[in-house]
Amino acid sequence: MYLKSIDICGYKSFALKTHIDLEPGITGVIGPNGCGKSNVMESVRWCLGEMSWKSLRADSMTDVIFAGTAKRPPLSMAEVTLTFDNANSLLPVQYSEVTITRRLFRSGESQYFMNKTQCRLRDIREMFLDTGLGGDGYAIIDQGGVDQMIRSKPEDRRAFFDEAAGVAKYNARREEALRKLDRVDMDLGRLQDSVALIEEQVKKLDSDARKAKLYAKYKEELSAMEGAHILEQASAIEAELASMQERIGPVEQLLGERRSQIGAEGANLAALNLEKTGEQNRLIEANRKVAETKTEIGRLEERLRGAGSAMEAMDARAESCRAESAAAAARAAFLAPERESVAAAIAAAESSLAEAKARAEAAAEELAAIEARASEAQSRRDALAAEARAKAQESYELGRTLSGAESDFARAEVRARSALRSLERDETAAAEARGRIAEARAELEAVEATAAEAAA
Repeated sequence: MYLKSIDICGYKSFALKTHIDLEPGITGVIGPNGCGKSNVMESVRWCLGEMSWKSLRADSMTDVIFAGTAKRPPLSMAEVTLTFDNANSLLPVQYSEVTITRRLFRSGESQYFMNKTQCRLRDIREMFLDTGLGGDGYAIIDQGGVDQMIRSKPEDRRAFFDEAAGVAKYNARREEALRKLDRVDMDLGRLQDSVALIEEQVKKLDSDARKAKLYAKYKEELSAMEGAHILEQASAIEAELASMQERIGPVEQLLGERRSQIGAEGANLAALNLEKTGEQNRLIEANRKVAETKTEIGRLEERLRGAGSAMEAMDARAESCRAESAAAAARAAFLAPERESVAAAIAAAESSLAEAKARAEAAAEELAAIEARASEAQSRRDALAAEARAKAQESYELGRTLSGAESDFARAEVRARSALRSLERDETAAAEARGRIAEARAELEAVEATAAEAAA
C-alpha cells in the first residue's frame, strides 16, 4: 500500500486546486522557505483526521482555509483528497484503490468521504489502524519528531512498537471494550436506580389502584344515591309544577276579568271625555252670552246717563223760563204799553214750557223704559251669572268625576300589569320547572343506562 496522489484545494496557501502524483519509492519536496512544503505534509495529516489546530500551526481550525490575498478573495471551504493503492488488500476494504476526502467550511462543519461516500471520522481511523497512518501513527513524523522519539520514555516509545507490530488495533479495541463496559456499568447503575424508583412507583400505583377501586365503588354508590335523589327531586318538581298550574288557572281568570274591567273603564272614560267636551262647549257658550249681556248693560247704562243729562238740561231750561216769566211780569208792571208784546211773549214762553214739559214727560217715559230694560237686563245678567256658576259647579263636579275615573283606570291598569307580571313569573317558573324535570329525567335515564351496563 502506498500513497498514489494528493489533491489540495483551499487548504492554507493552496488557493487553486493542486494535484500531486506520487510513485513508489522516496519522493522529496524541495523549495525555499515559505513556499508551502510543510503545508503538503500537514494537509495529509489533516485529511487523515488531525483535530489539533496547534499541530497544524493555526490559531483555530478554520484558519486552515485559504484567507485570501490582495488579488484573490478568500475561499469558503478547504478540501484535501488522498488516494491510496490497496492492491495487496492491506486496508480492510474490497477496493484496489481507496480515496479519503475531508472538507471543512467556515461555519466549522466538517465532512469525511471514503470513495466519495460520506462516512465518519471513526470509520477512517479504524480503517488505518495497524498501518502506521493516522493521528498517532509512525508513518508521519514532524520536524523534530525523530529527536522526540529518541528522548521519549519507554512507555511512549512502546506505542510506536505496538503500532508497528499490529498490536495497536487490538489495544484500541480493548480500550473501546473497556469504555463500553464502563458505560454498561453506568447503565446498570442507572437501571438499578430506575428499578428502585419503579418499585416505589409500583407500590404507590398499587395504593392508587386500591384507592381507584374504592373510588369506583363509592362512585357507583354515589350514582345510585344521586339517581334516587334526582327521582325525588323530579317528583317534587312535578308536584310543584302541578301546584303552579293550579295557581295559574285563577290568575288567568282574574287577568281576563281585569282585562274586561279595563275595557269597560276605557269605554266609561271615553263617554266621560265626550260629556266633558260637551260641558266645556256649553260653558264657553254661557260665557259668551254673559259677555254679550255685559255689553248690552253697558250700552243701556250709557243711554241712561245720556237721558239723565237731557232731564237736567230740560229742568235748567224750565227754571230759565220761569225766571224769564217773572222778569216779564215785573216789566209788565212798569211797561204797560208793552203788555201785549209781553203777553205774547208769555204765551210763547208758556207754549215753549208746554213743549218742554212734553219733552220732559217723553224723556221721563223713555227713562222709565230704559230703567225697565236695565232692570230686565240686570235680571238676565243675574240669571246668566247663576247659570254660569251652576255650569261651573257642574263642570267642576264632572272634572272631579273624570279625575276619579282616570285614577280608577290607572289603578286598574297597574293591577292588570301586576297580574300580568305575576303571570309571566309563574310561566317562567313553570318553564324552569319543566327544564329541571327534563334534566332530572335525562340524568335518571343516564343512571339507569349505567346501572344496566354495570349489571351486564
